[in-house]
Amino acid sequence: NKIGWESEHALLTSGIAMDLAAKDKATTKIAAARALISAARGAQDGIAEERAALMATTPVEQLARLTQAAADLRTFEEANRDMYLAEEAIRSSDARRHEAVSTETSAKAAKKEAAAKAAQADVAIAALERPVETADAAVSHEASQLRRHLEHGMPCPVCQSTSHPVMEGSALAELARDLRAQLDAARRDRQDGIDAAQKADRTLAEAHGTLQTEDKARPGLREARDRAARRVTEARQTLDGSPFDADLPREPGVPQEIFDEIHIQITDWRRTLEADRDRLYELDRKFGEAATEIEVQAREAMRLEDDVRDIVARVTGSEARIARLSG
Repeated sequence: NKIGWESEHALLTSGIAMDLAAKDKATTKIAAARALISAARGAQDGIAEERAALMATTPVEQLARLTQAAADLRTFEEANRDMYLAEEAIRSSDARRHEAVSTETSAKAAKKEAAAKAAQADVAIAALERPVETADAAVSHEASQLRRHLEHGMPCPVCQSTSHPVMEGSALAELARDLRAQLDAARRDRQDGIDAAQKADRTLAEAHGTLQTEDKARPGLREARDRAARRVTEARQTLDGSPFDADLPREPGVPQEIFDEIHIQITDWRRTLEADRDRLYELDRKFGEAATEIEVQAREAMRLEDDVRDIVARVTGSEARIARLSG
């Protein structure tokens, strides 16, 4: 009937209007989603070249490699320092031994000289002791009394000599003092020689003890040096192919200046690699955010396109229904 047809026609017409409005809205959203996708892809394209270049330099891997190489370098530096200390210990031992040998030679010569001095003093003492005793006796009280009765040209009742050179007590006393002084000096010389010889013996004992100590320590010092040399060789091998392989000698005894220069290089390399790593992290973050945006907007666009297709199907069906009603 006419009323029913008009009612259905009105409903279909209203439905079509609503669907077309929904289609326009969905189409607008699809366009916005595609614009966002395009912008995200543009953002990716804008950083793609820089990102690819940084990825090619592998800063993270290079940092890990540099960190390991720096640790290996420290081991090599410590081994090199141990080698230097071991060699320095041997040089110091050689110097002490050389000094002890020189001291021993000097002490032997000093002892020989002291013994000769003491022997010479013994000869002088032996030659002076009797004259001193005679002179002392000559200046005694009894001799002094006897000298009072001596007369020039008259024989001495003791020695029968008619010559009396020591008639004067002062002359005899002076002679006795001179002989006594010579004897005392000879005895001091002998004691000095004995003291010098004893000192030389002590010096010889100390030098001999030093030589024994250094000779006993020598095998241990050489073993420490050989052990350090092996550490140097092993530590150097770990640096083969490292960023500073070409800058490091293979033999022990690397100057500290070379290590200092390499440490400066390591600091510069690390700073550069860390900057590249951080920049790559930032570009990866932006690239990932753009990728996520593309994925989200693509799903939204597909959903809206499905909605549009459903709307178009409904509108087509409604229009067909109206056409049949109108016919």
